[in-house]
Amino acid sequence: MKKLLLIIPTVLLLAACTPSVDDYVEDPELLSEAMQSCSKAAMEGREILGDKCDNVAKAQKKLVDNVLKGLMN
Repeated sequence: MKKLLLIIPTVLLLAACTPSVDDYVEDPELLSEAMQSCSKAAMEGREILGDKCDNVAKAQKKLVDNVLKGLMN
């Protein structure tokens, strides 16, 4: 039980520090660094706590959608 009480605040703090999807869309360097760390973690079989990699994937999808919308107009 004590371990759980130590883990929960850590996970919540990491989740609060994770950049949002819009942060990644607005800052290509931040997105690039996050993509590299998520790719490296995936290759090593590690899991990154929080929503970092989920937000990176959503930001990539949003950027592609924005580019496609720009091409269609």
